[in-house]
Amino acid sequence: MVRAIFRYAVILAIVLVVGLVVFVALTYSRFQADVQSNRERLLSESDVLTTEEFGDIEYAVQGEGLPVLLVHGAGGGYDQGLLIGENYVGDGHRFIAPSRFGYVRSSIPEEDGSPAAQADAYAALLDKLDVERVVVAFSDGGPSALQFALRHPERCADLVMISAKSHTAPPDSLLQALVFESVFRSDYLFWLITEYARPFLLAMFGVSGEVQEQIPARPRQLASDVVESMNPISLREDGIYHDRDTLTVLPEEVFRLEQITVPTLVVHAVDDGLQPYSHGENTATKVPEAEFLSYEQGGHLLLLQLDEVREKVTAFHERHIGDA
Repeated sequence: MVRAIFRYAVILAIVLVVGLVVFVALTYSRFQADVQSNRERLLSESDVLTTEEFGDIEYAVQGEGLPVLLVHGAGGGYDQGLLIGENYVGDGHRFIAPSRFGYVRSSIPEEDGSPAAQADAYAALLDKLDVERVVVAFSDGGPSALQFALRHPERCADLVMISAKSHTAPPDSLLQALVFESVFRSDYLFWLITEYARPFLLAMFGVSGEVQEQIPARPRQLASDVVESMNPISLREDGIYHDRDTLTVLPEEVFRLEQITVPTLVVHAVDDGLQPYSHGENTATKVPEAEFLSYEQGGHLLLLQLDEVREKVTAFHERHIGDA
């Protein structure tokens, strides 16, 4: 009996190994082609400003109109910033989208890679582009955008915090820890998940299964674009782990939100599983006269309210453009 069980176990193991080998053989060439195409696109559609203090600052500029500084989230880069602008800010703007420290072609400064230093790097980029005052709109790059509003208020016409971090983060869940220690360290593994387990990845981004079932066509395309844009993950890896080192703890004595003087709009969903709703509440409560647009559902990307959020952000900008 024991021998029979052992024999079946060995056969099963062989079948699994052979199946895995066949699966890798069938998918790896497509993975290489997809990742190479994404890499070439990503590295060809941006510029790099080299500075003495911050090293290389990668950025892209798109469109015409009122300048908007777009600060991307974890796993992003300038391309994610442009997606944020197109989907949450709208037409009639000049989008300025930098890659934060460690993302794609942006350096991590040796001496100071803090959110405050990142905010100063934004100011250096705006100097290069001869932009005096801007509207700031962003998603998960909350800490550096808050520092930008605190340190450079004269260059900030208004501040939009979309699903954005603003206080010390809770510990990672077991699933998040597993993803950080495995999936984000392998281009091939991350690509496999984007191809064959996208609902799992969207759930990691704070979009619940219930929300995924309700997503209309355009927001569904945004979710797909955000996921696909992260390939190859190796070009985001340094930034992802730099964020974990510098954004986990946000000291209140450094993030004095009550001292922010620019008009501020906070947008957050209660069911955001990536950046808890408490971040939105914290910003809306502490920033003087902040407006708070709150939703029960929508997840981190606010996929159920995308058109409404865009309209609200546009209206908010229009109310404050005259002061810029």
